Amino acid sequence: MTSDELLDCLRRIGWSIHELSRRTGVRHARAVDWAHGRQPAPHAIADWLRQVAQLIEANPAPVHERKRSHDVTHDD
Repeated sequence: MTSDELLDCLRRIGWSIHELSRRTGVRHARAVDWAHGRQPAPHAIADWLRQVAQLIEANPAPVHERKRSHDVTHDD
């Protein structure tokens, strides 16, 4: 996985590099090295990130439509 691919997966998931390090249990500096291409991400991490990104895209969160205050009916 290239650094561009890693950053694209993080964008698609909605995670920061800090969140990646927290969720994988690696030091923040190590995740930064992956994101900047100084070290390759381990294959297991790269495969997992791709799977999570695909899962998120295939199953987007439902959009909650809020009622505007003038749309609310009052039973007075």
